[in-house]
Amino acid sequence: MTGSKNKNSRLRELIRKYDADNWSGKAVPAHDAVRIEIAVQAAIAGSRFGIFQRDLTAGCAEIDWPHDHPMTLWTVALYAGVFPVCEMPREIRRTDGLIHFAEPSVALEHSKLDLFWSDRDLVCLALKRLETSYLPTGPQGQRSGLRPYQGW
Repeated sequence: MTGSKNKNSRLRELIRKYDADNWSGKAVPAHDAVRIEIAVQAAIAGSRFGIFQRDLTAGCAEIDWPHDHPMTLWTVALYAGVFPVCEMPREIRRTDGLIHFAEPSVALEHSKLDLFWSDRDLVCLALKRLETSYLPTGPQGQRSGLRPYQGW
């Protein structure tokens, strides 16, 4: 019971700190919106990894956004529903990518990355996704990080 109480208290603190109740979404410039669409299409068309967030990161790299670019992180969070938690150890970066992404509850509790905590839009999106994470997205539900049609 105490753990649940502490977690709820922590979430309320984050909502207050980031003013998440008054967050209306990220304002994305039109030229970035077009680039996001290109990156998403590239990820869908050229699935190399079978893990949607890695394919999205690769799609963003094709439009010259590196793995830690704010728009790469936003695109991965928005389309794959996962958020940056930590940098991967050097020995597994080649196979697992440069950043470890996880579902909202894990990121909000364990992320050590300033590039997550310094981006109000990412934190607020994680908080909003956490509110609805119990809702199934298909007949069997869907794990974070899967393509939109996987899990149906």
